[in-house]
Amino acid sequence: MSFISYKFLRLLLSPAISPIACFTLEHSTWRPHLSRALTFCMGLLLFTPAPLSGQKHAAPGQATGAGRKYSVEQLTIEQGLSDNNVNACLQDRTGYLWFGTHDGLNRYDGYSFTVYKHSPGDSSSISNNKINALLEDEEGFLWIATDGGLNCFDPRTETFRSFQHDPEDEKSISHNQVKTF
Repeated sequence: MSFISYKFLRLLLSPAISPIACFTLEHSTWRPHLSRALTFCMGLLLFTPAPLSGQKHAAPGQATGAGRKYSVEQLTIEQGLSDNNVNACLQDRTGYLWFGTHDGLNRYDGYSFTVYKHSPGDSSSISNNKINALLEDEEGFLWIATDGGLNCFDPRTETFRSFQHDPEDEKSISHNQVKTF
């Protein structure tokens, strides 16, 4: 319970403990507080990670679960990420990790990065490098919200289709700065 301070726990439990002492005065006021405190304590017991009997603790930087070992890596520009400011991340159905940064869309295969950036004059490139949000649809297309419109990435052809605001077209998106879905 190192992540919860005793001060917080005392604050949480004190409304439950003090009404117990006043049980004979007011039968109806102590029950909701005690119930809340017991629910909180049961939640701590149920959701606090604890090793199963015979299970060893994981080494720093590693996690275990269901008989598997997982390692945790820090991915930065030194490993090929286009920018250290990551606004969005997603793991697609094929296992790739996607990172939307201030300077491009990054696909990580577990070994290296592929970076997608806007290329002026290329209509099949992403419309803007500042990525705000990522979403994968049921068909496996990746939707990318940028400061320069909405983009749809087709992983089979590795091309982008861009949707931008057109004041002449009332069916176009309302603004080019797309922040979320």
